[in-house]
Amino acid sequence: CLPRRPRCGLCPLAGLCVALESGDPDRFPEKQRRPDIVRVFFAAAHARDRGRVWLVRRGPGSWLAGTWAFPAAEGRTAEEARRALGRILRPSGLRLARGAPEGRASHTIMRRRLEIAVFRARGEPESGGRTPREGRWFTAEELDRGAVSTLTRKIARAAGFLLTAN
Repeated sequence: CLPRRPRCGLCPLAGLCVALESGDPDRFPEKQRRPDIVRVFFAAAHARDRGRVWLVRRGPGSWLAGTWAFPAAEGRTAEEARRALGRILRPSGLRLARGAPEGRASHTIMRRRLEIAVFRARGEPESGGRTPREGRWFTAEELDRGAVSTLTRKIARAAGFLLTAN
């Protein structure tokens, strides 16, 4: 069956068709109401060293597992997201710098609208031991051609690390 201009006369299932039986097959299939967009507050951290930024590999079972991303957390409010990010950074040897975000971005994926605040992180990330996830330093060129999501690229631009969109 075709959603627009159905060809009922050619259809081998016409005798069983509820849409045809209704007398108005053009009305089928009924469009589903799209779910409302959910607003999510997202805080991301960028640590810099000699023209590079620190990214972590997303763990198995996580969204976009195996790709590289800025350390980040989400929350019901912007402040809740920032506090959660601070807790995530602590075991890695990084801490959030005080003050307002250095950049902002937004990103919609599926039915989630991420309102992103990007904060500077200070300290020296540990690459083993207490670090909860694998991490490494990326130059702008490596980040630009690496296995990173559009969200990661938007955060890099909001932090002033990548200057142009792909």
